[in-house]
Amino acid sequence: MKKNKRIIFATIAALSLAAPMTAVFNFDNVQTVSANHQGTKVWLQYGTLKYALKGPSGRVYPAGTKVVRELSDDAKPPISMHGRPFYLTLVIGGIPGNQLLQDVGGGEIAEAYVNYEDWHEIDYPSDYTVLVQNTEDYTDLKSSDFHPVDSNNPDVPVANLDKLNEAYANYDSAIDFSKLSKKDGQYVADLRSRYFAAKAMGVPQSTVDALTKEINDAVANYKKTGHLVSGDPNSN
Repeated sequence: MKKNKRIIFATIAALSLAAPMTAVFNFDNVQTVSANHQGTKVWLQYGTLKYALKGPSGRVYPAGTKVVRELSDDAKPPISMHGRPFYLTLVIGGIPGNQLLQDVGGGEIAEAYVNYEDWHEIDYPSDYTVLVQNTEDYTDLKSSDFHPVDSNNPDVPVANLDKLNEAYANYDSAIDFSKLSKKDGQYVADLRSRYFAAKAMGVPQSTVDALTKEINDAVANYKKTGHLVSGDPNSN
């Protein structure tokens, strides 16, 4: 298996492009999302908005607005990836392997809103390259909360993840993972997968809230009994 060569950062809080190929970044809630394919190439998929969307700032992005997403798998990605957003603004570039802030994107758009093309692979640029730049608005750049202007168009739910992330962080700090039973260990692996799945685009709030409650209940059970899973908790 090839090792990751580069860290890509997304979920930008503020992005200011003062001049061509020059960027100043202020990050908040930065999230590692991918790593460069062999350190030299990256997959891009462009698309356009199917219909006009309004962002949390109140700004409307018209139908036909160009968006893009990137991925760094070794093999060509599947054309549809429901949980991975397109970006209203995306800047890539830098020296592969330097582990510094390089790729930054904001304004996360659900795949369901996009008429998209096939993926194509490019050489990773050595300098900052603006792929799309539809907004510099702080509110929209840090958000995925975009909805159709026309209510007759299908809408993608946007869940609030704050309580889920808080619950998972509390769980992560409260549990001594080195001393868990086999059954609890299996639960940990399953919970991790479901946690990241719940953070994908289009997951309803009810699913997020149910998982949040489950995590909090599991932590409460651990503090009471020393185990995450009720019923035969000492199974090894």
